Amino acid sequence: MKNSFLKGMILGMAATALLFFGTYFIMGEIFDKAGKGLYESDEGTINLQAVVSSDEFVNKCKVLNNYINAYYINKKDISTDDICDGMYHGIIDSLGDKYADYYNSEEYNSFMENAQGRYGGIGTYVSKNAITGDIVIVNPFEGAPADKAGVKSGDILTAIDGESVVGLELDDIVTMMKGEEGTSASLGILRDGSTLTIEVVREMVDVPTVDYEVLEDGNIGYIYVSSFDSVTSDQFREAVDELEAKNVDGLIIDLRDNGGGLIDAVVDMLDRILPKGLVMYTETNKGRDEEFYSTDEESYTKPYAVIINGYSASASEVFAGAVQDYGFGTIVGTKSYGKGVVQSIFPLNGVNDGSAVKLTTAKYFTPNGRNIDGIGIEPDVVIEYDKNSTVDGGKFKIDNQIQKAIDVIKEKTGK
Repeated sequence: MKNSFLKGMILGMAATALLFFGTYFIMGEIFDKAGKGLYESDEGTINLQAVVSSDEFVNKCKVLNNYINAYYINKKDISTDDICDGMYHGIIDSLGDKYADYYNSEEYNSFMENAQGRYGGIGTYVSKNAITGDIVIVNPFEGAPADKAGVKSGDILTAIDGESVVGLELDDIVTMMKGEEGTSASLGILRDGSTLTIEVVREMVDVPTVDYEVLEDGNIGYIYVSSFDSVTSDQFREAVDELEAKNVDGLIIDLRDNGGGLIDAVVDMLDRILPKGLVMYTETNKGRDEEFYSTDEESYTKPYAVIINGYSASASEVFAGAVQDYGFGTIVGTKSYGKGVVQSIFPLNGVNDGSAVKLTTAKYFTPNGRNIDGIGIEPDVVIEYDKNSTVDGGKFKIDNQIQKAIDVIKEKTGK
């Protein structure tokens, strides 16, 4: 169990817990049946109300409350909101599902913003120098507000709207940079020993999840996909279209270190490169559920390779699995992570506090009926990454796995 659960249970106050758990909403249903324990033996249904209404639970909360008030040295620093959030996290943690989670309102909004890949802000990544503690501008997104205002990679961020960022956490700094479209942010910048003030007008920013270029070796298009967000499929289609317009001989699609994302995004991307047919299907606790298909409107007929590694998971494995099952592309690299399950997000209807829960709701299967959960996808061409193999190749560095993908495409084109 996570520390948040332990904290919540240790700090639990009986009155607060009973108030919040009197009727518990999850997935739009109220579990308000009478029961003697955590499970209804005849239906296998979780009954939380029976637990929190039990004498044992109420008494234990009271005893914990007494110990906290009597002995806990930092009791003035705690809040009932923290206590309740810890207990809610603990309920989901107790399922033993490493992909499930509870989100309070702030966490849920952040999660949805990240999943959408679009937000109001200035459009740049920042990082903290581990030695100096400086907040460094890593990469202003091309064409985004920071880039247009003249912010450069390597600039040191010192203040936002006159407030120093020294000593602040990165999450807090990112929150300060975000804001409504049309509002301004005044950035204090240290560049080459000079102090600058740069005014940036916030816009709606699409996070770049796809990058691409034509590799110098072999006239081959290279596409790197970092995640599968709501903006990714359009960015991927743009990349494929641009590279096709340059008449490349084939494509490399790099999904290494891509932990996954949205099903709709990956299905739309597969629709761009595969012929008409099933690309994946899911099974829930009720049996076979949704089926996802590519259409015959578009496809990619030249050779292509997909690179994966041990951190390619979920939607990355849907992509690689469909390509491998159809045999139109070659999978290169090392075995993928092995996450063959799907999570769904449910706002807690009836609670009205902006909270939500993420639960594993289905398994997914490749077109040939493979579920790779805990197994992963074995590449067609296995090659371990050699960190000493990297050489300059233009915009991107070429390592031995990319080079192997280049060789695979050259062999298929005979060039």
